[in-house]
Amino acid sequence: MRKTVPLIKNSYDTWKKSFVSEPVYLSNASSAPSPSTVAEESEEEEIILRQMDTLVWSWTAAGLIKSEQNGDVGAVAIRCFERLMQLKYILHSGYDHLHGQMMYKLGNDKTEFLNKQSLGVRHRNGLDSETDVEKIQHLSLIFEGIDKINFDILRNSRHLKTLLLHQCSGSGLENLLHDVLLELKSLTILDLSCTEIVELPSSLECLKGLKYLDLSETPIRRLPEWTDSLCNLETLILVGCLNLCGLPKCMYKMIKLQHLVLDIARQLQSMPIGMGKLTNLQTLSAFLVGKKDGNRITQLRNMNKLKGSLYILKLENISNKDEARDARLHDKLHLTKLDFVWSDLQDAKFTSEREILEHLQPHFGLQELKIVSYSGGSLPSWISDPSFTQITSITLYGCRYCERLPSLGELPSLKILNIVDMDELVVIDRFFYQQQANQRQNAFPRLEKLSFDGMSNLENMDRY
Repeated sequence: MRKTVPLIKNSYDTWKKSFVSEPVYLSNASSAPSPSTVAEESEEEEIILRQMDTLVWSWTAAGLIKSEQNGDVGAVAIRCFERLMQLKYILHSGYDHLHGQMMYKLGNDKTEFLNKQSLGVRHRNGLDSETDVEKIQHLSLIFEGIDKINFDILRNSRHLKTLLLHQCSGSGLENLLHDVLLELKSLTILDLSCTEIVELPSSLECLKGLKYLDLSETPIRRLPEWTDSLCNLETLILVGCLNLCGLPKCMYKMIKLQHLVLDIARQLQSMPIGMGKLTNLQTLSAFLVGKKDGNRITQLRNMNKLKGSLYILKLENISNKDEARDARLHDKLHLTKLDFVWSDLQDAKFTSEREILEHLQPHFGLQELKIVSYSGGSLPSWISDPSFTQITSITLYGCRYCERLPSLGELPSLKILNIVDMDELVVIDRFFYQQQANQRQNAFPRLEKLSFDGMSNLENMDRY
């Protein structure tokens, strides 16, 4: 049986089932300290780290990672993580298919590693006085039910920078937290994940220095409109908040926000107005295209720090090619995976969709591309451009009205090609392999998997 515990834990006799976490310092890796993080511990004492991203974001929020000459702090944090892996203090532990992320664990030398760290104040025999409490800067608590004594002691931790509450069940958590947060003026990281909190206490509005807020897997229904007053917030995690019905209207004021983590496609009906002002955003799982000023696809124009994967949904709401061009997707140089998704396949072929998709061309460093429920008669010209030297995977799903496949064989790094439900395709000719038959380069030089499914009218496929 697994349970959630801090990476470094010290049990307290007076705080039942509670643990305190202290920061860890990593030598020879940019001289950057590494705070404790949430992990899972099995009966065999194997400690599993949940996710690299949230770990390095917490390092950054705690101010423990420094970059030289105003460089990318996030990149430095990742290098620290990679250095720990090189030293085998952190190891791969498989892949979490549910959340689509790599899992990690502490290596066999974890005890040796932790003993070498400069941990500041460490408590092994319980809290003996309020003086001890005042010294704590990073604290993680686990308890099955609300214990008012714990919260009363917590109010005296006025220098606390990190507070993680886990598995806290029972009603009244909001009221107890309200009084505690009034005293924790230095708090920069607050993790309430997997608790039963339904509403954020109003005292949270006073934490102007808060940089990291994790509300994942909670029954919280909404974020209050004053959330935008958390002007220094960099990370907001809302994954698994199944009751969440929307984001604050004035979220565009949170201009320092870098990571907004939630299942946008399932949790939201539309994007908040003015998201384009959040130009520091690096993590945004999806963007829902709207029809109103303030939530059109043009909001993406200046969001050039976006990294990793981006799902663009409800593309049927793009009015014309000029709107598509103004999104300037080719400027999003840090995106590696892009999904273009129309909500419903139209009943007929639409020429305008071909023009729109033509002007949504991404940058040439893209690695994965997926096009879903596209109603154009042909795919855009850029999709087969050999300048896409890094693209390894393409999926064309439900592009029902496409009558001819582009020359995808000219993509030098393509390994996986999936084509599903392309009903109007009758013949796959030699153009699919190469535009010109006399080219010296072989078609599909790196292809490992080619999949066709649901091709109801396909009659012939030319040999290469």
